Amino acid sequence: MTLKTFHFAGVASMNVTLGVPRIKEIINATDKISTPIITASLVNYKDQISARFVKGRIEKTELGDIAEYIKEVYTPQGCYLSIKIDQKAIDALKLEVSIESIKQSIIKTPKIKVKEKNVTVVSNCKLHIEPYELSRDKMYFIMQVLKNKLPHVIIKGIPSIVRAVISR
Repeated sequence: MTLKTFHFAGVASMNVTLGVPRIKEIINATDKISTPIITASLVNYKDQISARFVKGRIEKTELGDIAEYIKEVYTPQGCYLSIKIDQKAIDALKLEVSIESIKQSIIKTPKIKVKEKNVTVVSNCKLHIEPYELSRDKMYFIMQVLKNKLPHVIIKGIPSIVRAVISR
C-alpha cells in the first residue's frame, strides 16, 4: 500500500496529516478531516497583490492580529478598554476593513454582549469599549472578560479557514 505524501520544501506554513493518522482517516472514512487542503486557481494567477487580497478575504483575521494594543484604562469617571488598530498590519495583510467595520464586528459578536452605545470610535485607528455592566462589583470582572475575548473577535474572513497559503 502506498500513501501519497506531500513535500513542500521551505514552506513552513504547510501542515498536513501524514502517516498513521492519515491512514486512520482514510480507513475510517472520517467526516471531519484534520487538515483539509483545497487548491484554488486565480483568474489573474501572476499578480501577487491580487492573490494577497483574495487571501485577506478568505483567511480568518481576528482583532488580535490587527490590534497594536488592547489596554485597560481606569479614570475617576469610569473605565474602558482602549484598542489601537495597527494600520501597517492591515495594509500588509491587504485587508479591506475600516474602523467602522471593526466596530460592527465587535458589536455583532454574541459572546461579548457589547451594545453599540458601549463602543466609541475615537479616531480612525482607535476604539474605546465601556463595560456593559456599571456596578462596582462587576465592572472589573467584565473588563477582564472583555480583554480576554476581544482579541478573538473575527474581523474578516471565513471563520473555519485559519490558514491560506499563496503558492506559484
